[in-house]
Amino acid sequence: MKIATTFKDGQISDHFGRTESFKIYEIEDNKIINSYIIGNDGLSHGSLVSLLVKENVNVLLCGTIGTGAINILNDNNIKCVPGTFGNSDNVINNYLAGNILQKPNAIHECNHHKE
Repeated sequence: MKIATTFKDGQISDHFGRTESFKIYEIEDNKIINSYIIGNDGLSHGSLVSLLVKENVNVLLCGTIGTGAINILNDNNIKCVPGTFGNSDNVINNYLAGNILQKPNAIHECNHHKE
C-alpha cells in the first residue's frame, strides 16, 4: 500500500490544491518500509491527482481540500483523509496506529477545480 501526504518542510502542507510536493510512504505489514518526495510538476488542484495515480497511491492525508478534488480522488480509488496536520512522518505513524488527529472544517466547497 502507498500513502501520500501533502508536504512542505517536513510538515503536511495546509492546502491540497497548492501543495508543492507530496511525501509518498510505502507500507507493508502496517509499517513504513520506504518513503520519498515528489514535486507537483507545476500542477494544482484536481490535476494533482494524476501524480498520485501515477505513483499508485491508495490513501492521501492532507490539510484542507475542496469537494471537487475529493471527488476526483474518489473516482481514482484514492481514500482522502483531510484535516491532518503536523510532522508528516508522525502523522503517518499515528494513522497506521489508528490515532489520527483531524481538524474540523477541512473540506470546502470549490467549483473551480474542473481541470
